[in-house]
Amino acid sequence: MPHQRDVRQVNQVMERIVTQTIPEVVVNNPGVDWNPYTNEVKASAEVDSEASAIKTKNASNARELDTRYAMLLKTFLAARKADPYSPTAPTLIARRFEEDREIPETRVKAMLEQVLTSPQAAQIAKLIETRLGRPLEPFDIWYSGFRPNNKYTEAQLDEIVGKRYPNAEAYKKDIPNLLMRLGFAPERAKYIADNIVVDPTRGSE
Repeated sequence: MPHQRDVRQVNQVMERIVTQTIPEVVVNNPGVDWNPYTNEVKASAEVDSEASAIKTKNASNARELDTRYAMLLKTFLAARKADPYSPTAPTLIARRFEEDREIPETRVKAMLEQVLTSPQAAQIAKLIETRLGRPLEPFDIWYSGFRPNNKYTEAQLDEIVGKRYPNAEAYKKDIPNLLMRLGFAPERAKYIADNIVVDPTRGSE
């Protein structure tokens, strides 16, 4: 399971996304360091990404513009324009469930309710609390203590992957090989790999 400090940080970042209080300058910018708890922003002293840093005059923590939910609204309005042309599935939700996923929304809802209201859910929650030695927190949804022990620790896996793929380009070059090991024909593997864009991401440390 990831370190509790790390998952708490992810949880805090997600809260900043929902409340839209992420400083604008930190978005896709490896040139600054950001504390998601205090919202403090400062220029980064280390280069830890292949992506180019966005040059800024000052590391302000002024939040991003209120555009995130405006984009969601535009997406909703655009999707609704297709409703009149889909008589058998007249809403986006219906199209997603009944056509794309081929399972009715009512069935999915019933499955979720069955899991969440099951007496075993409360019993499992108590077991996890006992193992963790504390009350459950939202990020404990990622609890993986029931999985069998892995051959390698997370740190060892990071080291192995880091050596095999020192940069994004190295990973992209190996995608055809990975796909072929999964059973894809060479031509198909190359076709898929050519249509995959690998973007370098910043580490979580």
